[in-house]
Formats: sequence, structure tokens, C-alpha cells
Amino acid sequence: MEPEHLFYAATIILAIIALYNVTYILKLLYKLSIFIFAKTPSSSLKVGDYIRVQGNMRMPAIKSPFFNNICVYWRYYIYASFESKRKKPNKGMQEHNPRLDVQESHTPPFIVAQSNYLIHIAFTDISSALINLTASKNIRKKPPNEKAEQLVKDKYKAYRVHEYRLPINADVAIWGKVDSINGQMINIVHSSDDNHPSFLYAGSALAVYWRFIERILLSLAAIAACYALNFYLPVLVDKNFVFVIVSLIGIGVLQKLAKRKLFKRK
Repeated sequence: MEPEHLFYAATIILAIIALYNVTYILKLLYKLSIFIFAKTPSSSLKVGDYIRVQGNMRMPAIKSPFFNNICVYWRYYIYASFESKRKKPNKGMQEHNPRLDVQESHTPPFIVAQSNYLIHIAFTDISSALINLTASKNIRKKPPNEKAEQLVKDKYKAYRVHEYRLPINADVAIWGKVDSINGQMINIVHSSDDNHPSFLYAGSALAVYWRFIERILLSLAAIAACYALNFYLPVLVDKNFVFVIVSLIGIGVLQKLAKRKLFKRK
């Protein structure tokens, strides 16, 4: 590619990346402001309010099935593991992990205590609303339970157990919609508004905020890199073609990191 063509192509790419990151940062700031400015348990709280709760789980203790850890909720997945040859023209082997079983604990309503308030979490699908659960994983040679044993195949070489738990007395942050208030008891349900997501995060609200801040900082770094590269582009295009390409790849990596999912639901 001619230096002049490379210059114009790189300039356009950098401008698009920078503009995209500006809009992405504004979107993240908007979402972050919704979380930060959600109402908290107080006497001024009303039915229909979007609420943020930071408290501790107040539920009976149970034991997780595979790792025997004390918790208030558990969920596990069992996967088989086997290898097969890659399809031509590819060479070597590839691993497969079909899921054999998934189960979760049957628990009473989730209750969280914050100051003098008790918050009842009545989400429609509580398991899909749980984020950042404690995880334990291992690999076993034999089927780990009866369900997996019924699905055994000769090609299965091992079995992976992934167990996720919400520890007893865990510090949690919850966002949801107030459905009813009865004295010091607040009932929270799932918000139907996509701009006001409902979930329970095992950890502090600050940890949730940091996930947003981390991505904002990565986007700012991508914008700064675009600006710096564009500033030196006239010189670099003529003298260091490889550096321009490597820099564009580096900016692409920053972009990919910034666009990672904020939360991964297990």
C-alpha cells in the first residue's frame, strides 16, 4: 500500500474508533448513573421506585452437593470431556464438553438485611439474576452423579464439575423495583424496564461501579492512543510502516477489552 493511501486509511480508522469510544463512554456513564442514583431503603421510599440495597444474606444454611461448602444457594453444571480430530484441512485434536446435568438448590425466599430493614427478593427467575457467585471446579474420571451415569458414552474420558455458591451471610448488592412496603419489610421484584436492570451481585456496589470505571478507562486509553498515533501519523507512515500496523492492532486490543461484558451470569 502506498504511504499516502495508508495515511488516509489509518486516519479514517482512527477517527471511527475514537468516535465510537466517545459514544460508548457516554452510554456507560448513563448506565452507571442509574445504578449510583438508585434510591436506598428509607422512610421516603415509594412503591415503583428503582432501589439499590447493600446488605447481608439472612437465610438458612445449606451444604453444596459436591464441595460441601456452607452456603444459602448453590448451582452446579456437569460436563463430559472428550477429544476428536479436527476436520480437514485443520490438523490436531479439538476438545468437546457437552453438558450432562444442571441443578440448583431449592431455597426459601431470598432475604437481605440492611440496617433496620429486611428486603425480600422476589425476582421471577432468581437464578439468572445472580452474579459473581463463588466458584469451585474439578475434573473427575468417573460420572459424579446418577444423572451423568445414565448419559455415559465410551468416548467420554473425564467429567467436569462446575459448582457456584452464594456464601452464608454474604455481602450482596441488589438492584430492583419496589413492589410493596410493610413497615421495615421491603419487597423487591424484577424491573421490566431494560434501562433499570435487576440483579443480585455477590459483593459490594463499589465493585459493580468499578467494572464500569475500568471499561471507561480502557476506552479513554483507546481514544488517547488514537490521538497520539494520528498526531505522529504523517512521519510514521513514511518511516515506520510496521509501527503503524502494530499500533492499530494494539488499539484494537484495547477496544476489545473495553467491550467485554460487564457481568457474566453462570
